[in-house]
Amino acid sequence: MRIFKKLLILIFLSNKKLKKPLSKDILIVNKDLSNFPIFYFRNITECVDTRFHMFPNRDLNLYVLTRCILKFKFSLFSYVCEYIKCVNPKILLTLIDNDSLFYKLKKLFPDTKTVIIQNALRTLRNDDVLSDLKKLKTLSLKADYYFCFNRKIGSIFNSFLDCKVVPIGSFRSNFNQRKKIIKKYDFLYISVFRHDEKIRKEDFVFFKNLEKYLISKKKKLYILGSTNKISEEREFYKKIFQKIKFVLIERNNKRKTYDILDKSKIIINIDSTAGYEALSRSNKVGFFCIRGNRYPFNSLRFGWPNSFKSRGIFWTNKNNYKELKRVMDYLDKVSYQKFISKSKKISKIIMNSDPGNTILRNYMHKFINGNL
Repeated sequence: MRIFKKLLILIFLSNKKLKKPLSKDILIVNKDLSNFPIFYFRNITECVDTRFHMFPNRDLNLYVLTRCILKFKFSLFSYVCEYIKCVNPKILLTLIDNDSLFYKLKKLFPDTKTVIIQNALRTLRNDDVLSDLKKLKTLSLKADYYFCFNRKIGSIFNSFLDCKVVPIGSFRSNFNQRKKIIKKYDFLYISVFRHDEKIRKEDFVFFKNLEKYLISKKKKLYILGSTNKISEEREFYKKIFQKIKFVLIERNNKRKTYDILDKSKIIINIDSTAGYEALSRSNKVGFFCIRGNRYPFNSLRFGWPNSFKSRGIFWTNKNNYKELKRVMDYLDKVSYQKFISKSKKISKIIMNSDPGNTILRNYMHKFINGNL
């Protein structure tokens, strides 16, 4: 059934392109999130879409596909390699850092710079590329540069990927620079709802504790939506928060997520990348890392893979009302200036900040000009 669905999307629902791809300095492998680097390097960038068989309205280049068929090569990897040969770029770039396909390209294109940019938290969970480190270490994988959140995650990638690590923080957060805006939301919870996952016991305990705290404060909760399944997400929280008012800020293409984070007085986070991005943007964030210490969920503890104590002034790995109240009361009472001074050192370890992505852009210009 899955194969039939993929064929249906491929044949009838993909955007067909007939012409040979243009020769460009930069080729982005996997079109997801490509709008960010294209903004910086608009006239010298081409994209190869690698998900044309998975989702409607994705790009399929028939010129490249025909070349593959004539060579009796039918894999996605062969399609990407043929696309690279057509474009002949100086740089191969991806923002999908958990795509192991990209790690194999350097061996086939040794004269082309291969650049990976981290786009989200990495963990040891089964749906993450790091879930099988033993196997990855046997594959002799290589890239030139990995621009990542912090040195610790870079060292884990270095254990299986031969590359130079450059910490830059979050590329997307750096792209959306912080503005001076008035705080609008008293309490913002960053949703980690997934429509295909059942609620865990620890989540239910956390939500009840949070509800109890907000009742005591007589405040409503703003929820930063996490999925395009908006009606399902809203119904989920209606069942959870029956004693307080909440507003779901829907996820869509027009939502300015980073502005919403910056407009929030107190941000509540379990294990979302956006929570750490908010902290790096000098916002008050409380971290409630409630998944426990069992593998692989221990990689969701605060600041992983860096090692921090199980509780700090603005975080806790404990899931009880006393701990939630302790963290929330601290955030409510502490001034912004004092919070920034107390959190700055830790924030830099977990996710540094480089507004405008000056570090990455300088490297890219050197790659293009052949100076590095």
